[in-house]
Amino acid sequence: MEGNLLLSVIVPVYNAAPYLRKCLDSILHQTYRNLEIILAVDGGCSDGSVEICEEYSLKDARIKLLERPHEGLVSARKAGVAAATGEYVAYVDSDDWMEADACQRMTDLVKSLAPDVLIYGLWEEYQGRVFECPCQILPGYYDAIGMEKEIYPHMLERRYIDQKEILPYAEQNGIEKASGRCVHYPVIHPSVWSKLVKRELLEQTQKMVPDSVIMGEDLVCTLYTLFRAQSVMVTDDMLYHYQRRDDSASMNNVPFDQYKYMFNASWAALQKSPLRDFHRKQLCEWMLDAALLTKYEAFLEKFSELPFGPLENLRIALYGAGQLGQEIYRKTKAVFPERITLWVDQNYRLYQEAGLPVEPVRRLLEEAYDVVVIALVNEVICKEIKQNLVSMSIEPGKVRYVTKSPDLLEAVRAIFQDGESRG
Repeated sequence: MEGNLLLSVIVPVYNAAPYLRKCLDSILHQTYRNLEIILAVDGGCSDGSVEICEEYSLKDARIKLLERPHEGLVSARKAGVAAATGEYVAYVDSDDWMEADACQRMTDLVKSLAPDVLIYGLWEEYQGRVFECPCQILPGYYDAIGMEKEIYPHMLERRYIDQKEILPYAEQNGIEKASGRCVHYPVIHPSVWSKLVKRELLEQTQKMVPDSVIMGEDLVCTLYTLFRAQSVMVTDDMLYHYQRRDDSASMNNVPFDQYKYMFNASWAALQKSPLRDFHRKQLCEWMLDAALLTKYEAFLEKFSELPFGPLENLRIALYGAGQLGQEIYRKTKAVFPERITLWVDQNYRLYQEAGLPVEPVRRLLEEAYDVVVIALVNEVICKEIKQNLVSMSIEPGKVRYVTKSPDLLEAVRAIFQDGESRG
């Protein structure tokens, strides 16, 4: 690829005033200057975001201001791509920001081999902590054959990784790293903002994302894009800063219908996958948490032997009072009031202060029950908890937790598809 290629940077904007200036400054001050900056501004903004975008558009002629109806993120992205003229497109969410030389490093990486997609790493920032989130594919260039071997098998895979924390981030030189947290993390991050994509490809694939998908829309677009790409380049460069917020859509209680739209749109995106059955199984694994947290009543009423095995006429000691534990307790009590006879958690005092009838774990040695149900989906942690319980002289056969059996994954599909076509 010859010359000083033009990059289109698309920023959908909706009520992001507290973060927007930092986002836009990070783009305007890129060391690489040949940028087309498209601000797709939602007309429903009520916090001054529109005025900020108008102010910045007067500062820099590279900015294109698209004032949009209040139609959502997917619609804004589609409008942004339609207005773009660059050879490649990068997305930036309006509450995130880029490394100062991100665009320069992107162009340096793609200019010789011109891959359809460049995948790069990101920093995840949350409550003052910063974690390193690289793509877990070996860096390099992958043609169509290489993608079949090294990209496609990992499209929806998650691995338990020791995610490094950056301490402190403010020291730009000689960044100090420390072991941070063990997380179940995607091998390839589903976000569109961790990828640079050829415009001619993205023009096709962004259109395929239904406007009704307002959660998981990145995953749907990423699936369509990678399955239609002929080449991918992976770098371990960390170019993007993702700010995870407590008030963001991904952090709030999400209605079941939104999970359903996401699942069915992703299911459709996998239609052309060369590993379709494998990927659809992985999609069901991906969505298991959401099924348990939004439709646990289906397991009580329709799939009564899942996910913990038969529980009829058994007295349950529920271990864990987090989001899943509370969902299980609340919905089980509504359907089978006498089934849960004891609820325990190591942090019982915290939950008692919130008015929940949670008791200390030692009560497992004092009360009568038939099985202990561990209310977590992380099998690694569940196994550790089981070992701890066994060391307390609790019988191993009494301890149950979620395992991803074929029957359970089929139940997840049935919950989200709800009679829709399985094609």
